[in-house]
Amino acid sequence: MDLPKVVNGMNIWPMRHHTHTEAGGDEENEDFLLMRPHPQDNSVWIACIADGQGGRFNGAVAAQTACTSYYEQAARLSSRDLFHEKTQQDLFHQVDQAVALTEGFTTFIAVVFDHSSLIGGSSGDSKVYATTRLGSMEELTIQQRKNPPVGSAEAVFEIFTRPLFPKLRLLMVTDGVWKYAGHENVKNALEADAFSEVASVLRAATLTRCGTTLPDDFSLIGIEL
Repeated sequence: MDLPKVVNGMNIWPMRHHTHTEAGGDEENEDFLLMRPHPQDNSVWIACIADGQGGRFNGAVAAQTACTSYYEQAARLSSRDLFHEKTQQDLFHQVDQAVALTEGFTTFIAVVFDHSSLIGGSSGDSKVYATTRLGSMEELTIQQRKNPPVGSAEAVFEIFTRPLFPKLRLLMVTDGVWKYAGHENVKNALEADAFSEVASVLRAATLTRCGTTLPDDFSLIGIEL
């Protein structure tokens, strides 16, 4: 999907995004994702992805609560305030408290970005990958902690920032993608010419490695500036 980036009434460059989520293994999909512009500033976008803890009460509700709580809180703030680390820490603390009320646990990643910069945070084992200016892949969430989980009211979020540039790609994935598709397939999909096919490419790679059905819920957000 093409999304024009507008700053002060001017298009900077087109931004495309691709989302996909489906259940794997069980009938219920306990992943949740969200990508929307800031309601007062369509040059700033908010993307969230969460993977509710399976085998535990309310995993799906916890994942949805994390994403919607973050967006609703962020939407009330100035888009410029969202690029401050203190603001992000406050938002993630509020998410952790909101999820705790569901009595479920989840992983959670949120990123806020415009045409030139990105700030985000993560807790759990979902991941964000980005291309570098040299065309290689780096993980932005490499410092995150898996425990305590989001919903414990004690989760620790690692904040990350990144300058952006035209043609940069971001890939936000739950562990049902990176764990089963494999590192090399994720890297190849992120760097491939047809990035619009990233979901189908990684889904096919997962099935090649794991059999005829997805072993886990499979969710991703791909962003190309």
